[in-house]
Order: sequence, then structure tokens, then C-alpha cells
Amino acid sequence: FLYKKNTGNFLFYFFSMLSILIFSFDMFFSKKYFDSIPSIYLIIFYQTLSIQYLYSEIRTPNEIPIYKKQKFWISISLTLWSMVFTFYIVPVHFLLQTDILFESIIEKIFHYTTIFSYILFLIGLLCKKE
Repeated sequence: FLYKKNTGNFLFYFFSMLSILIFSFDMFFSKKYFDSIPSIYLIIFYQTLSIQYLYSEIRTPNEIPIYKKQKFWISISLTLWSMVFTFYIVPVHFLLQTDILFESIIEKIFHYTTIFSYILFLIGLLCKKE
């Protein structure tokens, strides 16, 4: 939904199908209660789509400013959230056993970033559709 130009359709569908296959495979065959590998794939998927959209908007400017577009705010929100989610999900299992204080700080930062991402989503929803 973020990037639907002719040049990006293949990448969009490729990453979508790859993500669905990886999530399905991991969901059915994982023996752990929570596996961080699908979360990392989700991060890569979100960042790829967001950065691809931002790159295409920078390469092909038009008369509408980028900050007035819904997709801009959504892609910025997803990029920010996925970067912070990376620092939350990767070390969280190790920190639960070693450094609980630092884990709680990372968790608070993640929660505040999630709230800020929702605010960016709201800004995007309040923008006029292109």
C-alpha cells in the first residue's frame, strides 16, 4: 500500500510474498514460544517499503510538497518504529537474564516511540489524500 508505481510493483509483491512465506513457515515449525527471527523479517520488510517510497519521492518531485502526503507520514512512522523495534526485540531476551534495569529503559523508549509513531500515523490520516 505504500508504493504502487510501475517500477516498484515487482519489489512490493516479492517482499510481500517472501514475508508471508517466512512468517508462515516460522509460525508452523518454530518450537520456541517467541522467536525473534520473524520480527527481524518484519523490520526488514517495513524498512524496505518505507525507504523505497521515500527514495522514489525524492527522485521524482512534483508540485505537492512531500510533507502534505499521507504516505510520507506513514513511511516515516514505519521507519522510525522499525528502527527502535530493532533495538528492542534483538537484545530483549538476553537482557531479561542479565540486565533488567537496562531492559526496562529500552522497553520504555520503545513504548514512547510507538506512541510517537501513532501520532505520525494520525498526522498522515489528517492529510488530504493525493
